[in-house]
Amino acid sequence: SRGLGDVYKRQEREEKPKAKRIENINLHEHELIGYDTYREIIEELKEVPGIEVFRIAVSYTGRELYAVWLKPEYEGYLSLTKRLARVPSEVINARHHANEVASTNASFMLLKKLLTEDVYKELPDKLNLILIPMENVDGAAIHYELQKEHPTWKFHVARFNSLGKEFYRHYFQQDTIHSEAMGISRIYEKYAPDMMVDNHCLLYTSPSPRDRQK
Repeated sequence: SRGLGDVYKRQEREEKPKAKRIENINLHEHELIGYDTYREIIEELKEVPGIEVFRIAVSYTGRELYAVWLKPEYEGYLSLTKRLARVPSEVINARHHANEVASTNASFMLLKKLLTEDVYKELPDKLNLILIPMENVDGAAIHYELQKEHPTWKFHVARFNSLGKEFYRHYFQQDTIHSEAMGISRIYEKYAPDMMVDNHCLLYTSPSPRDRQK
């Protein structure tokens, strides 16, 4: 049937070997990363071997949140249930407060380090590591627009989400209108983390090259 054919096509796309090297992706390591740039990076990371990139939530205004799992090399079926019983899990969350901008940069820089340095080659066999590079996607979009006029301001107004809400109180609430909060909820349900790191940072920002050129 057509439906079954669509399934096979989807599986074929999903099983296509990944060939992109993270060293060839512009991670904007020393620039302010807004939501649009974040999505560009995420799309490229989907083609990098050794990781799994997947959507975990859609925000109140429709922006997408993604997680990155440092995936072990394994042939055949990988039982996540058995893996969770065997090795610990850690989640590193970034940009919960959207004006704490460097945490997104740090997340991508950490990922690059883990994928390219030999000392971390065996880490995926010992740890389930999940990175969330930008949790507060609506706040990040607001911040990016505001910093175009005043690039060094702290912008406390952009600390929260699009409704001005500190939405961590809405974790694990299935009926919340602050749907970005469901990202962490789903990660907890899937990976049962032993450790959670919420990566905050300094608030100072600088204009991105694309804005300086305008």
